[in-house]
Amino acid sequence: MTHAELVERGARWLRYTKGCRVVLKEITSRARETPDVIGWRGCSTVLVECKISRADFHHDSKKLFRIDSSKGMGFKRFYLTPPGLLKVEDLPEMWGLIEAHKRCVRVLRVSAQFRARNTGAEFAVLQSELALYQLVLNGGELMRSGRAERIYRELGRQTPWETTHVGYWQGTAGDGI
Repeated sequence: MTHAELVERGARWLRYTKGCRVVLKEITSRARETPDVIGWRGCSTVLVECKISRADFHHDSKKLFRIDSSKGMGFKRFYLTPPGLLKVEDLPEMWGLIEAHKRCVRVLRVSAQFRARNTGAEFAVLQSELALYQLVLNGGELMRSGRAERIYRELGRQTPWETTHVGYWQGTAGDGI
């Protein structure tokens, strides 16, 4: 299982199991932390960090926002791994663990609530994504000229019309925003 596959599974889990209305994947922003997947359900956030190796997991534990949990994102935080990669005993205090099996995602430990967290970083991630959507929605000229797609490519991102919002961009997603 690849990291990209885990990220997709994490995004679907947040959207359809945890009920997050906004789910973002690997968003780069001015925040130090780049979450693999983060979702919002009301004012609450859920962070999913995807790990495909123990070495990656151990490297992650040395980051400042993992050492001091108040500097990290997520009211709830989970590691998502292939089956058997981590044990509950390996986890930092309060973190949850979910495993991606063939047909389901299994929760091995539920996350505690991280009341002290970096809401400024969460906002920066959300603001970064909204700025890109605004570019597309308000940039009709950019769209007609094809420059919007080039800008997305330069940022290393999929365009909104290539993501799960395809129905919205084609005008077939019900009520819209």
